[in-house]
Amino acid sequence: MSAERGWRTARIEEIPGVPPASEPAYWQEWTEDPGYASRWHSVREHFGIEAFGVNACKAAAGEELVVPHDESSFGGQEELYAVV
Repeated sequence: MSAERGWRTARIEEIPGVPPASEPAYWQEWTEDPGYASRWHSVREHFGIEAFGVNACKAAAGEELVVPHDESSFGGQEELYAVV
């Protein structure tokens, strides 16, 4: 890794969502939670990752964290979830 690139960190609150996932209408198919889009953070775009997708979603107790969905419309990709 070059000195110019180095390590970068960010708090989840510093990482914005990007359209269309940052827009509430995008999530209507999967959740009735109107605040879901505001808790979705586009990690890949923030750090310029190009090889794979990385997102983060933050939720308090009782809020939906992972929406039920099917990846067939997204090319059948596989996902990994780490809940901390």
